[in-house]
Amino acid sequence: MSTVNGAEIPVPVANEYIERYLANYFAPGKTPVKSMIIDAQMLRDYLSNPEIENVKFVLGARDHIHHGVTTEVFTLIVAGYNTAGNYILTPAGLVIDHSTPCPPECPTIGNAANDLIS
Repeated sequence: MSTVNGAEIPVPVANEYIERYLANYFAPGKTPVKSMIIDAQMLRDYLSNPEIENVKFVLGARDHIHHGVTTEVFTLIVAGYNTAGNYILTPAGLVIDHSTPCPPECPTIGNAANDLIS
């Protein structure tokens, strides 16, 4: 039997969660990342594997080079797993990582350039 993890939530509730995170955790020297960006096609390709029942998003820390400056940033490692609780790797035997940290590399156009969802 599969477990339902996750739910759709209203945008105002999502914005409340985002505002709480930014107010309590985001700050240089604390948590220097507001969001993490992953290529949608990469996720679609990975999640097309019908064995994947759930997806685990794991926080990690790695070095990130931006304009020649290396800083440590949080990253989001994506690893699906099956009904037996075993990880399902990509066809190359890997997991998805190297999300783009925002800041410093945030969208600069459209409403995705805002911290809140509109």
